[in-house]
Amino acid sequence: MGETSPAARLTMNDFAPILEMTKAYFKRHGMEDRPEYLPGDLKTLDYGESKFDAAILGNIVHSEGESSSRDLFVRLHRAIRRGGRIAIFDMIPNDDRTGPVMPVTFALTMLLNTDAGGTFTFGEYKQWLEDSGFVDVRKVDVQAHSPLIMATRA
Repeated sequence: MGETSPAARLTMNDFAPILEMTKAYFKRHGMEDRPEYLPGDLKTLDYGESKFDAAILGNIVHSEGESSSRDLFVRLHRAIRRGGRIAIFDMIPNDDRTGPVMPVTFALTMLLNTDAGGTFTFGEYKQWLEDSGFVDVRKVDVQAHSPLIMATRA
């Protein structure tokens, strides 16, 4: 990332105590000048308008559920510049929810431990992202338990 792309800049969002650990990581790698930190709750944070080239959600949606995720996608659509992208990596079962094993069994964990969390199919993500204004929603095989979901801000 920043070690191979010195011009790359990141804005990291999480709760303040988590961002303190993130700052220590970047300092350890001599890249403390690269990221900006945006402390706050992703459920309520205003990310601004046309500020970012991309947004990456890594294992976020499964704990948020449909309503919160849809709202987040709308706010991120507003925050991403035209032509920018959103990338989502999470536990994604196939459309009939019969596999892969990891995303299907993880759905049970979410059912037991969250109010609204779960695992969501590509079809659900596609609909939610398109409803938020994203286009070209697609799966990218990343040789993991689930594909990466990519979409573009038109």
